[in-house]
Amino acid sequence: MAVQSAIASLRQRLNGPALLTLLRSEKMTNTVLYLAASSFGAAISIFTLPLFTKQLTPADFGVVGYVTSINGFLGSLFTLRLDSFYNREYFVRPDPEYRKDLLSTLLSFTLGWGALLILVLTVIGALTFSLMHVKVPFFPFMFVVLLGNVGLGTFTYATLRYRIQEKAWGFAVLTILQAALQTGIALVLVLVLHQGVLGRLIGLSVGTVITGVLALMVLWGTIEWRVDNALLRKAIQFGLPLIPAGLAAQLFDTIDRVFLERLSTLTELGYYNVAMQYGGTINILALSLYRAFEPSYYAMAAEQNYRKMGRAFMLITALFAGSALLLIGASGFIIDALTHGKFEPSVQLSRVLLVSFFLKAEYLLGSVLLVTLGRTKQMMYNAVGGLLVYAVASYWFLIWFGVIGAAWAKLIPVAAMLIAAVVQSKKGEHFVWMLAFAGACVLGLTAVVLLLG
Repeated sequence: MAVQSAIASLRQRLNGPALLTLLRSEKMTNTVLYLAASSFGAAISIFTLPLFTKQLTPADFGVVGYVTSINGFLGSLFTLRLDSFYNREYFVRPDPEYRKDLLSTLLSFTLGWGALLILVLTVIGALTFSLMHVKVPFFPFMFVVLLGNVGLGTFTYATLRYRIQEKAWGFAVLTILQAALQTGIALVLVLVLHQGVLGRLIGLSVGTVITGVLALMVLWGTIEWRVDNALLRKAIQFGLPLIPAGLAAQLFDTIDRVFLERLSTLTELGYYNVAMQYGGTINILALSLYRAFEPSYYAMAAEQNYRKMGRAFMLITALFAGSALLLIGASGFIIDALTHGKFEPSVQLSRVLLVSFFLKAEYLLGSVLLVTLGRTKQMMYNAVGGLLVYAVASYWFLIWFGVIGAAWAKLIPVAAMLIAAVVQSKKGEHFVWMLAFAGACVLGLTAVVLLLG
């Protein structure tokens, strides 16, 4: 009878008005849209793998992974993290005229700075690639991807405004359109025009530029082409500590591939890149949840309701761990099916990387905690210190254990950074159970990976 009573009570709760209200809420709708939009790029990338692998070799995938990872690392330099200042000031100063001046200043500066930076990086990059005898030529591969950053600034601010104003549909349309154009143009160039790996990279670049132009059209009526020097100085002062943190975060997904290019073959780099592409699905989930609940995190911090934030983080941790477990179990079947059996070494690599990406998603929660508390300098120290540890671990693990070592090396620094972020927040008593649960999940996922061999 007790069991039947408990079941009846649970059924009543699940069918109750609270759950229905949650399911029908704008927050839930926005979460689904953010998740769908963010997942679309990963999904279309994975499901078009069979088409690309028919035309491109593992070495070609090594080229794509190498140049796109370096370009991703440069993202913080193009935006200077000024968008973070806009995000904060939008809520601090609700004056419409101030918001317009702020957006006009930041966008005008970002576009001009971006154009100048492309010229500078082209000169520096060409010389660096030549002097270091990089296996991947700067021209045309790296240069083509670098040009795509022309559209980065406007896309960043347009999607940020959609998120701030909780216009998830606008965000979803622009984000999905970018992924569709990047992949669609690349498919035409590779499959129809037989442009090989260069066609794949041109598709990425042209798709980014087109959506950047569309984003500019979205923003056009809300900006004036002027720069307020006082506002710009404040924005740069706020964003400066976030630049090293952003660069360090990007280097976590770049430095291993730099070492692989130097110490391994482009074919092995290609296997690693496909594994990163599959394992990175966890990052998409983490980013989607962050985009949906970012305003709520700031509200909890303002109310000093850290106990509630800790409980929310626990639920998100369970979601991350469950997703990682499913992807680990299905990795062999999915990668084999999508690559016609040509990337079998990517399977074990992807399993190890999924454990690392789970921890990286957890560290995103720790970063959220620091940013909501305004501890951007602590976040910078944490990220730079963790990167130094990772650089040493990645290099030596690659030397000692081969390519699989580079995958395992991610675990050590990210775990340390997560713990450090909670300690630095000085709110650790509210998040100790989250840390314990995350640790148990890492041990469980690692055991599964080792059992699968």
